Amino acid sequence: MSEPMPPAPPPPPSPYTPPPPGGGGSSEGPRLPWEERDQLGFLNALIETAKLLVTSPSDAFSRIRKDEDYIWPLAFGLAVSWVGNIFYQIWNLLFGAAMMSMMGGMADLEQFGMMGGTNLVTTIISIIVYPIFYAIGIFISAGIYHLCLMLVGAVAESPTGFEGTLKVSAYSSIADLANVVPIFGIFIAIIAKIVLTVIGFTQVHKTTTGKAVAAVLIPLAVCCICLIIFFVSIAGMIGMSS
Repeated sequence: MSEPMPPAPPPPPSPYTPPPPGGGGSSEGPRLPWEERDQLGFLNALIETAKLLVTSPSDAFSRIRKDEDYIWPLAFGLAVSWVGNIFYQIWNLLFGAAMMSMMGGMADLEQFGMMGGTNLVTTIISIIVYPIFYAIGIFISAGIYHLCLMLVGAVAESPTGFEGTLKVSAYSSIADLANVVPIFGIFIAIIAKIVLTVIGFTQVHKTTTGKAVAAVLIPLAVCCICLIIFFVSIAGMIGMSS
């Protein structure tokens, strides 16, 4: 009777270990296409990142990590926001001129032409200096948001800190592209940016949706209260002077 064959030795361990999912400060996992510009090309990386932020914002923001890179996220935000601002200025110029024409009629074409020329110059200047105001505004808004996130306890265990807040603010600027839509684009952009910011804070800081919503709504509530106080004060001054 033949002896049984010895058991086969176990297969050697695979040298490949799948990387953990990215996001939230992890140095592994998928990255945003914008962070792969060297491989994808500048324009392609810009387009693919914009598509990812629009179609799957949770996935996009989960790919953000802490890497001390502030410049390139701001560059992406500026690029998409600048395009949106150009359209906003164009629609504002065209529809503003149309409204002035309807209100003033055709009685004073010369004066209307002078005002139109002034508005055109103002529009061009606004477009040119926009990057400066964008860079200043993004740091201020990120600072305010981060303070509110701290107040609601949303960054107690955040792996990205202020860097994550700044990157969410920058990448959420994709919402400004809604300004390509005449008249209603500005309202779409505001709502979309709020939604994207909430999603971004939830993913980047590993916090709850409730805390992210609270941090985003606190500055809006403060602004509304200040506006109400301002208009009530103006109305009171007018009432006292009459």
